[in-house]
Amino acid sequence: MAEHRILTSDNDIEKAKADSAAFPAELRLMSVYLANVEDETLFVLVMDDGSRHYIPKARIERLCDASDDIVLRFEISEDGLALYWPELDLDLYVPALLQGVYGTERWMASLGRLGGRVRSEAKSRAARENGRKGGRPCKTIPPLNHSTLHTSQRLPSL
Repeated sequence: MAEHRILTSDNDIEKAKADSAAFPAELRLMSVYLANVEDETLFVLVMDDGSRHYIPKARIERLCDASDDIVLRFEISEDGLALYWPELDLDLYVPALLQGVYGTERWMASLGRLGGRVRSEAKSRAARENGRKGGRPCKTIPPLNHSTLHTSQRLPSL
């Protein structure tokens, strides 16, 4: 019969428990609801400390295209750290949502590109004003100030 080596002792486990108790507790999700503000649907996370976090539904990958009825059919994990939509086969980690991570890296990059493409009257007006001034200024390289260089770094004279 093969011998088994114990990698984690009871003392190691007790020390890990004591160490984890020293960390502040993570916020736990208590409930979720949707709120319509102006013409935007917000995903509202209600935490165990009473705080509420509002996230535009349009920013959450795979929920943005789902109907509000489907979005409201979710399960909260026992520890309050995850949300699960069985119909969408979607899991979201609550601490990541609170840090502004609403989907995969590719999804987040696409949100950034969309934000940069937004055309507004304010942007158009600023572009016209800038054009009247001659457009964007050229990037210039500042002249080299020889007096700030050490003797060993000075450029040779021509």
